[in-house]
Amino acid sequence: MVSGVIVIDKPKGVTSFKMVQWARRCLKIKKIGHTGTLDPIATGVLPLCIGRATKLVQFIMAGNKLYEGVIRLGITTDTYDAFGSIIEKKEIPDTNIETLKNIAKTFIGKQMQTPPAYSAAKYQGVPLYKFARKGLHIKKEPREIEIFSFDITSFKGSDVTFKIYCTKGTYIRSVAHEFGLRLGCGAHLASLTRIKSGPFSIDKAYDPKKIEEAITKGELNKFLITEEEALSHIPYVIISDETAIALRQGKNISVTLIEELVELQEVDTSSSPFLRLVKENSYKNLEVVAIISWPPDTFNNTDRLRTLRVWV
Repeated sequence: MVSGVIVIDKPKGVTSFKMVQWARRCLKIKKIGHTGTLDPIATGVLPLCIGRATKLVQFIMAGNKLYEGVIRLGITTDTYDAFGSIIEKKEIPDTNIETLKNIAKTFIGKQMQTPPAYSAAKYQGVPLYKFARKGLHIKKEPREIEIFSFDITSFKGSDVTFKIYCTKGTYIRSVAHEFGLRLGCGAHLASLTRIKSGPFSIDKAYDPKKIEEAITKGELNKFLITEEEALSHIPYVIISDETAIALRQGKNISVTLIEELVELQEVDTSSSPFLRLVKENSYKNLEVVAIISWPPDTFNNTDRLRTLRVWV
């Protein structure tokens, strides 16, 4: 059975779930999942986990995202993007790129963001957009996100071209909408491309037609990414053979031991909520033994690791 990750360059106008359905049909495999929704308006990096690799979805989704796109000033839509209905038009104030850059700077940092009414976020198991289409706008609790950088690269007419680097779960449509509010004229997201998601970048994302051709020729392996490659964005510490055996036998490993290894090996764990535990194999290569939640849960005052997956 096929197992691994393929990275699609999602075309505009289709949902992420439609791409999953496409992959299931082409590969004749039901066990396929994507690693983070891209709105229909968006193109770009969409990793699909296949077979056993579906167990990696939560780890890949945790990676930060890099987008580039266009905010169109002066027009507000109900969906916050170009696919929505226009609800307001306003004159764009006399402004310049430096002013726009200063507004962008106000978005930097950790903040709470409420999912837009037209989104796949769920309320009582039902996507919000299904309520919105019936005229019911359900307000979800805001979630913490972080925007690391927000760069304005050009400004022409009513279009503001930008690049933004942020945590998972950030709604760029909402950023565009709020950008318009802060400028005082309203705005919506005119276009968007995800150029990086975790370890995957646009230069290694492939047109679905090219993937279909490879499947027909029996050459999918040319595009298939192994599980270990797919986890390369998660920091790791090297553990002993004895610790690896204990983990694979389901024994408890102390948090203190891993903390000592993190410090000794000078590992920066700030970029991920996970940590890989790896060991050297007989070929002197590193192999994944387990993924754990990191940093440890100090609130419960326990010295037990929270192991999320073990490779036997």
